[in-house]
Amino acid sequence: MSATSMGQGGAVGHQLSWATPLPAELVACATDALLGRSANFSVWSGVDRRAWPAASDPELGVVRMMNRVGIAALAAVSGSMLAFGVAGAQQPDLSNGFRSPSGNMTCVVADKGAVCEIGDHSYAAPAKPSNCYQAYGDRIVLFQGDPARFTCHGDTIRDSSLPILDYGRSFRSGEVFCESETSGMKCANTRTGHWFSLAREGYQLG
Repeated sequence: MSATSMGQGGAVGHQLSWATPLPAELVACATDALLGRSANFSVWSGVDRRAWPAASDPELGVVRMMNRVGIAALAAVSGSMLAFGVAGAQQPDLSNGFRSPSGNMTCVVADKGAVCEIGDHSYAAPAKPSNCYQAYGDRIVLFQGDPARFTCHGDTIRDSSLPILDYGRSFRSGEVFCESETSGMKCANTRTGHWFSLAREGYQLG
């Protein structure tokens, strides 16, 4: 690729190849100009014009150099951003539990089981067992190959500091996994086929 200078009346002047080596002093000048700093234009007078033809026209040379320096800087910055983006794309540690994107549900998945607890819900909770004197109807467990069921509990696993499992993503530990969907959280045991889904509007046990 080459840059072409235009003289009076649109006449074509010398050709400047993008492969032409960049004199260090000109790069410094163009960088200063590019960043809005005070540029030392006097360096152009001492440049070998055979190696850098645009040195005969400092103003044109700075523009060209700014273009080249700008492109190089943009490439470097873009590369840094890309590297940061790749590193930033790593998933958080979900092994200690995670929340739904709404923050209304918390789940913990282990090798042989899963448990999810919901905060606000509009579904009618199942009848509380006669031997349960604590909370019931907001926590489902799927453990050790048994069918999913609600459980009686006097504590909570809900924790606002836990990471989010985004919609469309899943977390697996051993034979058990949970998947976050806009319709709710679905968890299953791939060996037994037992599963459950839980959402603000309802639940299913299988």
